[in-house]
Amino acid sequence: MGKEGKINLLTLIMIPALVGIGVIIGYIVFANKHTIENSMPYDSNETSEIAENETMNIETQNIEGIFLEDLEEANDSPLFVFYNDGTVIEEGNAVRKGTYEIDNNTIKIKYTVFIAPGETEEEKINEEQELKLVDENTIEGYIKCDVKKSIIGKWSFKFALDSDNQQVEIRDIFGSIVTQNGVGDITFNEDNTFTNYIGAFSSEQDNDTVGTYSIMGDKITLNTKNGKTETIEFISEETLNYPYNNYSFILKKGDLTSNEDNTENDISLRQYIKGYEVKGYIEIPKTNINEPILEMVTKNSLENGFAIAYGPGLNEVGNTVLYVNGTRLYQNNKTIASGDIINITDQRKTKVIYEVYDVHEIDHNDASYMLRDTNGNVEISIQTGSQNPEKRTVIFARKVR
Repeated sequence: MGKEGKINLLTLIMIPALVGIGVIIGYIVFANKHTIENSMPYDSNETSEIAENETMNIETQNIEGIFLEDLEEANDSPLFVFYNDGTVIEEGNAVRKGTYEIDNNTIKIKYTVFIAPGETEEEKINEEQELKLVDENTIEGYIKCDVKKSIIGKWSFKFALDSDNQQVEIRDIFGSIVTQNGVGDITFNEDNTFTNYIGAFSSEQDNDTVGTYSIMGDKITLNTKNGKTETIEFISEETLNYPYNNYSFILKKGDLTSNEDNTENDISLRQYIKGYEVKGYIEIPKTNINEPILEMVTKNSLENGFAIAYGPGLNEVGNTVLYVNGTRLYQNNKTIASGDIINITDQRKTKVIYEVYDVHEIDHNDASYMLRDTNGNVEISIQTGSQNPEKRTVIFARKVR
């Protein structure tokens, strides 16, 4: 064999060997790299990208809706209504309106409009507030009210309020039709459709009685098949306000057409003011106050009297908290002090006399006094405004007879 033949033979022998060695080395390097990568944490860049994505997911969550104070047994105040166009309304003793944005799980609110308690005139302001966003259904201290979930089912009523705020029986408005075939109720379905027999003359569905509904904040918009649009106000999980032909119809959850003799649950026998149930009356002789006590705290209820914010109920053992605007409480420029008398009459017509034993100021967001132990006594707390916008005045009174 010549020299050239030996070189070719050697080449044929060496090339496969080198290829095999290369494959083995490549496998070892790949295996080690794979093992090392799997055993190491994410690098800082990758971690940063994940954190950014998580933040973005939270920041872009839809918080549109009503958020109520997360306090057991508390009523609907204070509350925030967030809209998907970036506007927000805060309702409490007063009302503030503005815009919001979400940054790193913080809701940053800029208020530009202020409406004083009991007033309708808007004032321009420049105030800011920050709230911590926990998730799309929870803000620290507040929980989202699922309006759609709350309204699913039948809503009925037996009375209306006229333009003078006087209670009117629906029978007087529509005649006997309200007792026939379920006429006089509205039903919301989960597929965003509704049937509405309020004012209908039969139980048969037509383009006037069926349609779809949408929800924005505390407003429920009805769109019938014939193109008619109406708006219903969500007041609470048990109450809706339906403006209809110059009346305010107050709808209650459930079927109220039963003929059972149950006067305690028969809303037609109760009193209402602007759609709010009257739970009793309060009298303060020193300031010549004699006002209704309404079922819940909202801007509208506080324009018409005192309102229950928290507690077991009027004249019951424990601490029942009432809210009132300062302009109502301090009539004739007279203040309330320890030793003053407060009379409260409840729905059972029971009158209880209370004596004031403490008056002091608290921070505007301090609700701890609501949960105080009364040691088995019947007590009330009255919260009202203060000359200092960051403070609130509270009055403690105890039953004496």
